[in-house]
Order: sequence, then C-alpha cells, then structure tokens
Amino acid sequence: MQGGAADSAAVAAAPELTGGARRARLAVAAVVFVLLLAGTAWGQDDQFPFGPFRMYATRQRLDGTTSWYQLEATTVDGQRIFLPGAAYGLRRAELEGQIPRFVADPGLLGQLAYAYEVRQPGGPDLVEVHLVKWRQPLEGGRPSGDPTSKTVASWRR
Repeated sequence: MQGGAADSAAVAAAPELTGGARRARLAVAAVVFVLLLAGTAWGQDDQFPFGPFRMYATRQRLDGTTSWYQLEATTVDGQRIFLPGAAYGLRRAELEGQIPRFVADPGLLGQLAYAYEVRQPGGPDLVEVHLVKWRQPLEGGRPSGDPTSKTVASWRR
C-alpha cells in the first residue's frame, strides 16, 4: 500500500469536532433519516430521493398484463411504420410521461411528425401519427397469447 505515513499524518492533522459540531451533524442526520422514513411511507416519485422511486420500489405480478405505448405513422403511400424515439427525439419514458397531453390534444402528435421529418430528411413523408397502447398477457412472467393494440390518439395532416 502506498502513502501509509502520509495517510496517518492527514488523519492526525484532522481537527476534532467540537461538541456543538457533533450535535449539529447528528441533528442533520436525524432530519435526513426522518425525511427518508416519511418519504418511504407516504412519498411519491416526484419527491425522490426522499420519496420512493417506484420504478424500482415495486414489482409486477408474474400473471397479468403488461402494457406499453409506441408511436406509429402512416406514410403517403399508405404504409404503417413504427417510429422509434430516436427518429423524433424523445426517449420512451419522455413519450410516456406526455401521454395525457397527447390524448387531450392529439395535435401535439403533429409536432412529433415535424420533428421526425427534420431528423429524417430522407425518410418517408408522414400523413398520420398514431399513439398506440399495446397490451400483452403474461403467465409466469412470460408472454402468453398475442399482444393487442388500441389507438389512444391520432393526428392527421
């Protein structure tokens, strides 16, 4: 190991805490602990790190249904295509965080079509964009049966 004598000298040179400093550190630690405890019991995702990050704090049932959203578009020649997030500049979580806005105002999907056309200048021209919710039944944590889809919002040029 290197620096053994230097490390010992640094530790020896560190000032000792006064009684008031120790009490202040303990008080701060207690407040943080109480906030973490309260956040764990009653908090929501937007209070992270004092609230639970539910994505990692909960589990899915192994039998049931899983769902996800994706964007699909119709091109000028009538072909239906999948639009990956990189094609229009949003990650999946960002898209899913805006679902209520897209459902309330489907015209916003037109902005994603515009972003797609700017980012994919050689890509096909889009005449429609569809926000589609997919559902997949699960048994034992594995897909069972065919996925089903439902269009929850659409925009047409």
